[in-house]
Amino acid sequence: MMIRNLLISVALAAGFSTLAVADATHSVARGETLYAIALKYNTTVPEILAHNGLSSNRIIPGQKLRIPTLESGEIAGAGSRKQMVSYTVKRGDSLSSIASRHKVSVDTLRAHNKLRGNLLHPGQVLFIPSSNANLYAAPAIKQPTATVYTVKRGDTLWDISKRYRISVASLSRYNGITKNAALHPGQKIRIPANTGIVAPAPANNGKTYLAKGIKDPGLQSNSVLIVDAISGTPLYEKNATAVRSIASITKLMTAMVVLDAKLPLDEKLTIDRNDIDHLKKTSSRLPLGATLTRREMLHLALMSSENRASSALARHYPGGSKAFIQAMNRKAQELGMSSTHFADSSGLNPRNVSTAQDLAKMVAAASKYELIRKFSTHQSEFVKVNNAGTLQYRNSNPLVHQGPLQIAVSKTGYINEAGRCLVMQANIGNRPAYMVFLQANGKFTPSADAKRVKQWIESGAAGINLAAL
Repeated sequence: MMIRNLLISVALAAGFSTLAVADATHSVARGETLYAIALKYNTTVPEILAHNGLSSNRIIPGQKLRIPTLESGEIAGAGSRKQMVSYTVKRGDSLSSIASRHKVSVDTLRAHNKLRGNLLHPGQVLFIPSSNANLYAAPAIKQPTATVYTVKRGDTLWDISKRYRISVASLSRYNGITKNAALHPGQKIRIPANTGIVAPAPANNGKTYLAKGIKDPGLQSNSVLIVDAISGTPLYEKNATAVRSIASITKLMTAMVVLDAKLPLDEKLTIDRNDIDHLKKTSSRLPLGATLTRREMLHLALMSSENRASSALARHYPGGSKAFIQAMNRKAQELGMSSTHFADSSGLNPRNVSTAQDLAKMVAAASKYELIRKFSTHQSEFVKVNNAGTLQYRNSNPLVHQGPLQIAVSKTGYINEAGRCLVMQANIGNRPAYMVFLQANGKFTPSADAKRVKQWIESGAAGINLAAL
């Protein structure tokens, strides 16, 4: 995290004038938030939290808050000049490691920050004395200041974090709001300086945005988004907001709606004429009259992209297929998938559309379902079909038959309108990542792109320090 010179002098040789720390007192008004108070006093929410010994953003009307401010004044006394710097705690930090890094004692840190113990939390601001500063040293290089972004209609924290290449968690912490906070047009969101892995991207116009000097990995899929699953930081994007047909990627949403309904997984479902594909005229190994449990239908839909199984799952939903599609679209809205629409449960309908950005959210949600993780990554399965004998089904993603990516969630898709598609949660540099590849031409292009981007990041060619996320 960045260290910012605050130009706060706590001791100065007599006769010098400087800026001294002073506290303002603010009485919380009804409906007021820490974010609004921080903006009013030109400070940050973490600084107010630290200055008042608060561990949460909850405040009540009438509560008195001490606000750190700077005012002109003189501090008489002898001794060398000391300056204060602030440090924002990041995950894994301890008082001991911070003290060692800044060459001060743990006791000094406790005293200057009024700490009673050693417990720290990410986002907490510590004030650190830096002694023996040279009065005649060359001026420090001016550090970039925080950017202020004005929220537009429809913006979410995810959208803003993607644009500035900062994690949702970091952005919400910096602004003192929750990760799922509803934003309103005109609201100001502060973007910390030095957070971008690559330059902040303007609105998507079909280009890939990379930092200067970084070689493009040469991915062939037309839309791509790679997101670090731990921090929420976008690692690479290409046309991530372009709306495209998504084919059988749809089946991840189908699975979530089925599981959310908590319908009996051992209930027998039968394939009938309503499950025949009259739109694309595709075939199926499940004949009319085939009876499988809901669990088996779900397994085949996720692992082998079985279209008739997906259709049967929707038909056997309370209210039938129409109610099922409505539930799919409701779920998409709940997940913040604002550019997504579903027209069927299989993905054969080209009106099933989404963006790479939205699908990363869907993969993140799907990864929380144990059965989706299990069924979507099975390599193969033998299924006994009552009137067709025992059939072997294999996973439609060739990468699950290989080891390096350690895939936790997987789904492929293909129709002419969508091209070849692939979404996954897989490991990059021993960290889980959400990976979305849309509208590729070749059958194996998405899987090849997945290998290319993994190599690009892990080799260091991307200029991304995963450990620092």
